[in-house]
Amino acid sequence: MSPWVGGSRDLKNGYEWLQLRGLAFGKHPAGLSLCFHHGKLISSDWGVSLPGAPMEGGWPTQQAIDQEIAFVRRILTALFQTELTTGALEFSWGTVWSKFDPKGFLASHGIRYRQL
Repeated sequence: MSPWVGGSRDLKNGYEWLQLRGLAFGKHPAGLSLCFHHGKLISSDWGVSLPGAPMEGGWPTQQAIDQEIAFVRRILTALFQTELTTGALEFSWGTVWSKFDPKGFLASHGIRYRQL
C-alpha cells in the first residue's frame, strides 16, 4: 500500500489516521482517510476531485461542493440500491453519509462502523 500512503497521524490518545492518495471513486480521483481507535478501523472519510469543479481562491465553491455531493450520492445510491434522501443511510453495521459540512465548508462523505 505504500504507493498510496499520503501520510499518517497518531493523536497519542488511541486514535490514528492514515491518508491514502491516488485512488478513484466513480472513476474520478479521490483520497481516503482511515480512522483507527486502538488499532481497530472505526471510520473512513473520502473526497472526490471532479473535473472542472469551480474554485475560488484555491477552495471549492458552494457549487463545486454541491456537485461533489450529488455525484457521490448517485454512486452510493447505485451501490446500496436506496436513496440518501437525508444524506445518510443507517445499517446494522454502521452509517454511510454524504452531506454538506457547514463548519468545515466542505463536502463530507464517509462510513462509520458501529462498535460491537
